[in-house]
Amino acid sequence: MAETKGLRQYQVEAQKRGQKTILNLWVSLIRGPRGQKKLLGEAYTTNPDHPMIYFRVVNAETEDEVYQEFLRLLVHRAYLPLRFRQLENNRYGEWGSCDCTGIEDIERVMELEGLKGGSSASSL
Repeated sequence: MAETKGLRQYQVEAQKRGQKTILNLWVSLIRGPRGQKKLLGEAYTTNPDHPMIYFRVVNAETEDEVYQEFLRLLVHRAYLPLRFRQLENNRYGEWGSCDCTGIEDIERVMELEGLKGGSSASSL
């Protein structure tokens, strides 16, 4: 049976159709039956408009890759990542802007949200 160990936790605020949603992202280290290690990222949120939004990122080499792939999945599902913060010492830090540089379709999503085109949501 696979064993998991939590590494990091993030909150990401994203916008879709003018409505803002906060998603919780957990990055975990998974050890398989033969001692193989890999990172797993899981994110979810529940709110009245969307009973459950669920994302899963597997086979990433670093925590940064998990986070970037998560942002790419958000954009792919027409969510515009706005800002994020990280849990440290049982408290969330300050909000920072999400860097969406290099993510395909970010301009399309910004147009859907009524924003001018750009290469990152951090220019909001």
